[in-house]
Amino acid sequence: PLGARPARDGERWAPELEGGGAAGHLAAGGGAGRATPQVFNHLMQQLPALVATMRAHLQPWLPELISVVLQHWHGPLLLQVLTLLEQMTIVLRHALRPHAARLVPLLAAVLERDTSAQRVPSLTALGALEGFGPDLPEFSGLLLPPMVALVADASPGSRTLLETLEALHRLSAWLPLPAAQLAPLLLRLLGERRPAAVGREAEAAIESAVETLLISLLCREGRRWRVHKPAVQRRLDELGLSWPRYERLVPAALANDTPALSEVLRQTLRVVSRPDEQPTARPQKLAVKQSALTWLWESRARTTKDDWLEWMSRLAVELLRESPAPALRACAPVAQMHPPLARRLFQVAFLACWAELDGTARASLVASLEAAFVSPSTPPEILLPLLALSEFMERNDHPLPIPARTLADVATQCGATSKALHFREAEFHSCRAPLGSARLVEALVYLHNNLKQPEAALGVLQAAQEHYALQVKLSWLEKLGRWHDALQVYERSPPRGEFALGRLRCLSALSEWSQLARASEAVWQQMSHTQQLEAAPLVAAARWHCQQWEAMELVARLIPSDTYEGGFYRAVLATHRRRYEAARGWVDRARSALHPELRAIASDTYSRAHAPLVHAQQLSEVEELIEYRVLQEGLAARRAPARPLDGPSHAVRAAAASDPLAAAASSSSSARAVLGADDAARADERCEAIRLRWRDRLRNCSSELRAWQPLIELRAMALAPLQQMEAWIKFGSLCRKSGRLELCRTSLSKLLPPGAPIGSLPVYQQAMGEGSQVANALDGAAPELVYAYAKYLWVTNAQAAAIGLLMQLLARSAAAPPAQPAASASSPEPNATPGAAA
Repeated sequence: PLGARPARDGERWAPELEGGGAAGHLAAGGGAGRATPQVFNHLMQQLPALVATMRAHLQPWLPELISVVLQHWHGPLLLQVLTLLEQMTIVLRHALRPHAARLVPLLAAVLERDTSAQRVPSLTALGALEGFGPDLPEFSGLLLPPMVALVADASPGSRTLLETLEALHRLSAWLPLPAAQLAPLLLRLLGERRPAAVGREAEAAIESAVETLLISLLCREGRRWRVHKPAVQRRLDELGLSWPRYERLVPAALANDTPALSEVLRQTLRVVSRPDEQPTARPQKLAVKQSALTWLWESRARTTKDDWLEWMSRLAVELLRESPAPALRACAPVAQMHPPLARRLFQVAFLACWAELDGTARASLVASLEAAFVSPSTPPEILLPLLALSEFMERNDHPLPIPARTLADVATQCGATSKALHFREAEFHSCRAPLGSARLVEALVYLHNNLKQPEAALGVLQAAQEHYALQVKLSWLEKLGRWHDALQVYERSPPRGEFALGRLRCLSALSEWSQLARASEAVWQQMSHTQQLEAAPLVAAARWHCQQWEAMELVARLIPSDTYEGGFYRAVLATHRRRYEAARGWVDRARSALHPELRAIASDTYSRAHAPLVHAQQLSEVEELIEYRVLQEGLAARRAPARPLDGPSHAVRAAAASDPLAAAASSSSSARAVLGADDAARADERCEAIRLRWRDRLRNCSSELRAWQPLIELRAMALAPLQQMEAWIKFGSLCRKSGRLELCRTSLSKLLPPGAPIGSLPVYQQAMGEGSQVANALDGAAPELVYAYAKYLWVTNAQAAAIGLLMQLLARSAAAPPAQPAASASSPEPNATPGAAA
């Protein structure tokens, strides 16, 4: 198959669907070095047939096919290569034009040097030349001499002579055939003695070919044909031949009637032109053995993930093996060796077999699929392909008789939001009960909101109120993303049960971490165990952002360790405790828990897949954080006690004396590691590279508050706020633009210089009344911080205080000496100030 690749050492050969395929395999020399000559010869013989079958679909692999042709041109398989090139010129004619400069001279060399008896390579080369028609005139001096010699050397009456004459006539549409050399040669062919084995039909065919080619020359020469007319007429009289068509055209040629001659030439070329496509018979359907499939799709005995994977694999292969379509059935042996092919053709094979099943077999198959959907042991790796199969069957007007509610529940469980929305809408249109409509309305609002379609979610809610007279529920406000409205309602409600849990959800969505931490302390004991489990990820995030590590560790124990949140927060805690090996283990577990969600959104748009991708990026940031802290601890051990570490100052012990840097990067011990001068320099370079990577990544990150905050908080575990001032100022700007003014103020407060007279930036009410005192307190702060705080005051209607700050900043800038270049935002010094503008 085209998608085959050479096997690596110790690996069994298996075909693939992507990459260079067989063409790339042969171009790499895989056939000559790793396959037997018989296998390699077979592959080269089958490639032309594959090209003829796939036609224009092979255009992406054209460079690999050209590589095959060029690499094996001078080898023993020249005839197979010529056959491949001839087939390529038929189906990929226009795509081959850029390669004419390399290939046409090679074909001319074949015509010139071919000495075989039947001249098969030359005839194949002539057929390949036809595909380069518009590009042939510039190679006429290279092609015409060997072509004329080919006619002269051909055996009289042979099949080679006939095919050569026909090919020359087709090429005359592009090449200026030399009448002075070719006309006498053609006249000589008419009178040559032919072997006795040559029949009358062959003689007549050659005579017709000579006549056609002479007429073509006459039409092209026009008035110049008077030079050849006497010789042609004399030869015809000698042989007693009568060519009425030729005799009718001679007066027109001598009169130089170009329109009439062009029309005749066009009709002649149309008659002998080579067809681009041969008609093929429609393959007949093959019989489907329903009994062989019935026992195979039975799914009730599957209990483990491996059982389900084996069931899916065998079902996909057997559907191909029993398919009524010959093309699909021919793929079964390859699919058995290469499972990705079976998965790729699963839906098509299922549809082909479904059309041939009777009612009993269809009912049995649907029952097995429903059992797979509702089984608690079915993994997402099986559920997602089955959901895609349901959609595929529906698109092809063969919907499976499976309840839409079942499909929607499974899609929601797998995180396939788009599929869940489709099936929920189908369920909504088929549901008539008002109570059921309320449940569906909430689900539709949630799904539309998750798919970043707030207008559609609001439309569903309005339609439910108008047509079903449904009352708006409090949870629907959350589904619509109207967190402020929902929070106000929750705060007026009794602080217990579902109301307390809803308030925590709203505070989490609004990033009010301090309020969330206080609210959770007040209501935690009043919540049920189930509600505590649901609120645990929210409270853990609040404790983390508030740097309440002990409380975070207590609540993180309630989060299941096999979920993304459980693994992530445990990794953060382990990193804070300097248990780096344990942190790496938790990162791996969180990534494993995230894989099904990433697989479910693999075909979605980037905006829909953004949140899971951000989670995956956070795990990578935790790994970089671990590496950075370990290296910094190793450097701190070398500098101790001269300079403390910018983060938690604990050194690690080297695990191997041969590479102290690698040992420091992998050990989770708190003992000191003694780094040499070279190792310390390498560690500094790696830390600088990580800081630059963090800075560039944030600059390219989407401007969403929920994406920025976890990343910037992670880095705060290794870098002081002043070391990433640019990031914190940008984060404050995002908070201000999102209406999170309190979060903006607290974020900017972290950038106050050490020894500042105020511990945090005043709220806007205080700044309005004490504008001059606030300005004096910020006299030593960085200009970027002052400017960002002024914008905060302006948004909060404290315009007078903002203007005062800006005037003082201008006065300070005017009185200051010429500024030196600002320190880089990624400087390792804690007091470094970034030079990026606000």
